[in-house]
Amino acid sequence: SLLWGQGKLDDAEPLLRKALEVSRRKLGTEHPNTLVLISNLGSLLQAQGKLDEAESLYREVLKGVRQVFGDDDPETLSALYFLAGLLQNKNNLQEAELLLREALEVLSRTSGNDHPSTLKVKQSLEALLKEKQASESPPPDPPSDDKDGDQP
Repeated sequence: SLLWGQGKLDDAEPLLRKALEVSRRKLGTEHPNTLVLISNLGSLLQAQGKLDEAESLYREVLKGVRQVFGDDDPETLSALYFLAGLLQNKNNLQEAELLLREALEVLSRTSGNDHPSTLKVKQSLEALLKEKQASESPPPDPPSDDKDGDQP
């Protein structure tokens, strides 16, 4: 939407919610246009920092696109990627990793290992694994100035 493009997220949100409400009522939740609106609202909410509500919407989109398009469709892979990114932002690295691995497996099989989308997901997975490894490593011990063990 124009308002979103102008950075007016708070103004865009009620309009997008209304459009989604109408689309759900007229077309149904699993209609491709409705799924796009759900995804757009999820993206808007994520940009606003409303991560829990955005996650709920992204999960709804993933469920819908799986049912409508199937597991190997680009729409499904996109939904996996967006949900994984949000989960990574929420520090749910384990589930984000599973989603990226699923997307990578499908893309490698359907598009090949050298396809730009495959490479993008692979790069995202590698970054996530580095983040996960860093979060699992114990912090280094702070340096000690205390030479004889006595405290001042």
